Amino acid sequence: MTQISTGVKRILRQADEGDELDDGEKFLDRNIDHISKETQEKLYQTRLSKEQREKLNEMWRTFHGTKKYHNFTKEIKAHEMAAQRYMMEMRADQYMYVNRDTYEVTTAEDPKALEFVHFYLKGQSFLFNQIRKMVGCMIQIFHGMLGDQFILNTHKDNIMKVALSPGDGLMLEKVSYDSYNHLP
Repeated sequence: MTQISTGVKRILRQADEGDELDDGEKFLDRNIDHISKETQEKLYQTRLSKEQREKLNEMWRTFHGTKKYHNFTKEIKAHEMAAQRYMMEMRADQYMYVNRDTYEVTTAEDPKALEFVHFYLKGQSFLFNQIRKMVGCMIQIFHGMLGDQFILNTHKDNIMKVALSPGDGLMLEKVSYDSYNHLP
């Protein structure tokens, strides 16, 4: 329990600092100084409905399979084989609630709890910033900045800007070389 709350405390503190990327682009949802305290309170109390949760999980699963991820990294063109990546499993169906004052894991009923979504994916290999841009895309769609078809359009032979989400909380769970271990 202590490890989780300490990690969340660090993530939330870093999120308030508004880290910048090398090219000056701000991470999504970092600077909230312009939002009134009353509006912030309403946002903190917002919970995804059952329908929104189903939509989020369904949209996250659209990344499943072999697709072009040239729009999710730098310096790779759509026609290059290096853009192809295989996502084997995609889930966004687990939620965690953390009290923003005590940083303790709590329940959805806690009015001071932030709702966190666990985006799970299993893939063969990943490009630079690919996962962060996949999550950034989801954030933009759920904030109404992009249409629902945006994800499907990013895999076509085109060039599209995809926002980069913070790397805070991103964790590599396991490295597996199963296919390499079975080579003759």
